[in-house]
Amino acid sequence: VNMALAKIFQDQGMERSAITTYKEVLRECPMALEAAEGLLALGVKGIEVNSLIVGSSNLPSLDWLNTWIKAHAHIHNREYNLAVTTLRSLDNVNFLRDNFNLLLTMGECYYYAGDDKNALACLRRTRAIEPDNTKG
Repeated sequence: VNMALAKIFQDQGMERSAITTYKEVLRECPMALEAAEGLLALGVKGIEVNSLIVGSSNLPSLDWLNTWIKAHAHIHNREYNLAVTTLRSLDNVNFLRDNFNLLLTMGECYYYAGDDKNALACLRRTRAIEPDNTKG
C-alpha cells in the first residue's frame, strides 16, 4: 500500500511526501529495490538510501546491493558512463550474470551515453533472455 502511495505522491509532484513514504517502504521491506530507485530519482543521496537498506536488514553479503545503489545514483545524476562502468561490474558477478533488468538498464545507459553499438548489444541480450519483452 505504501509503495503505491509513494508512486502517487511522486506522480503528483508531492516530493516530500513521496520521499517519506518510500523511506517507510524501505523500513518495512529493506530489499524493496523499486523504493530505493524512487528515492534516488527524487534526489536522495545514494549514501542515505544505502544506510536505510543496510541499517534495516540483517542479510549478509550485500556488496552487490551497494554497487546497484551506486549505479542507480549515477543514472539519476545523468552520469551514464559511470553508471555503465558500475553496472558492468555487476554483470560480471556470477549470480547476476545475464540478469534481464540489469542488462536492460545497462543498455539504456549506453544509449543515453551515445554508445549505440553497446546499447544494441545489451538490448539484444535482453531480447534473447526475454523474447516477449517490450521495453528497451
